[in-house]
Amino acid sequence: GSFSAINNNLATVQFYSGAVHPTAAVYYGGTQDNGTLRTLNPSSWDVAISGDGGATAVDFSNPANVYSEYVYLAILKSTSSGAPNSWVKAMTGIPASGSKLSNGTTDRCEFIAPLVMDPTNSQVLVAGTYKIYRTINGAGTWTAISSDLTGDGAGSLGSSGAVISAIAVAKSLSSTIYIGTSGSGSAASRVSVTTNTGSSWTDLTKAPLPNLYVKAIAIDPANRDRAIVTFSGYGAGHVFLTRNRGTSWTNISGDLPDLPVNTVVIDPTNTGHWIVGTDLGVF
Repeated sequence: GSFSAINNNLATVQFYSGAVHPTAAVYYGGTQDNGTLRTLNPSSWDVAISGDGGATAVDFSNPANVYSEYVYLAILKSTSSGAPNSWVKAMTGIPASGSKLSNGTTDRCEFIAPLVMDPTNSQVLVAGTYKIYRTINGAGTWTAISSDLTGDGAGSLGSSGAVISAIAVAKSLSSTIYIGTSGSGSAASRVSVTTNTGSSWTDLTKAPLPNLYVKAIAIDPANRDRAIVTFSGYGAGHVFLTRNRGTSWTNISGDLPDLPVNTVVIDPTNTGHWIVGTDLGVF
């Protein structure tokens, strides 16, 4: 295979996230210190939102609707394809520290908090702090669908303590949601699942899962019981597979280097083909 460079007018940039228009060569990405960027032409990027850019998502039914975030889950929405100055705050129902675009939640959460779109319904998005929030109306309003899933008694406020660090929604049945946590000094990292949109949650954490920061989760698009979880850190496996919705786990790290595995993708056309992104490269 081959890659084509589309970063012609970018300087040194660290991307936290990326999102793609469903039918056109239009890309969005949240970056460290350089804002949420977009390109309407692969050779030219512009700054859609300044500052730190977090997770991004494009409405695959109406791609004029684009979502991004500033730090600490300040969720923003554009209905104009992400044009600069078209973004509005879109986190009603999530405790917020103010109305400014840059004001995030008062909940304990990750600096770049997880925010994902339901793969079968673009009006549904799921976000995480120390609990899970869900919207069914395109971020018009949000509702908590869990209590504290981290096992940390640090309290709800501030940035210290364990947080939800990864979320995945099953394409085959979107009432199934997996989450992973960072862990902290007082709480081990966790992997949990709901099969009823948050009415109840099951802690799936057991050997051989390591007590390391959960970085990413991918669910087989045809089988909600088959999922892969990846971990940061060193000295243990970093990629684990369940075939039975977390009843048991298998270390499938194989010959990967002992490095953080930051992301994982299951090929929808061949679900035995998995791609991971690590601190060293793509495997």
